Amino acid sequence: MAPKYKRSRLWVDPAFQLRLMLRIGGYFLLYILLVWHFGFFLDVMRGAGLGGGNKPLTELYLEYFGKQQPVLIAMALLVPPFLYNLLRFSHRVAGPLFRCRAIMRDMADGKPVAEFHPRKGDLMRELFDAFNALIRRWNARVVPGANGPAAEADAPAESDVGAPV
Repeated sequence: MAPKYKRSRLWVDPAFQLRLMLRIGGYFLLYILLVWHFGFFLDVMRGAGLGGGNKPLTELYLEYFGKQQPVLIAMALLVPPFLYNLLRFSHRVAGPLFRCRAIMRDMADGKPVAEFHPRKGDLMRELFDAFNALIRRWNARVVPGANGPAAEADAPAESDVGAPV
């Protein structure tokens, strides 16, 4: 069965998603560099197959690079699918927030709005439950009687807005 709302955009919220990918990608790169240099340090300390002795550090590093080049290639090949998967995962946050902003724009324009129903797999469901309660109260004020008289009774009177609790 096809999902009710198909994701059709690669970048839902480019500002958020790009910052997230740059930050996580930076952490991933830092991790690779730290593991790489820790491995080099261990190789130099053990003298494992590098000849050790009186060789300068740059020569030892180039030998290590030559010996470990397949590992670097494998790590470099993992970066694009890793970042693409991260982008797709970020849709679980960015997509619902994008839709919530559209609903809030309609509310700011004074229009009645439909309740928000997140897709399967979307995150922050507790937030959307609270958002739907806000939408119900909003609709009760914008379209009196839309949610029944009980909904209007729950809404504070105009004079109550801003009053101390």
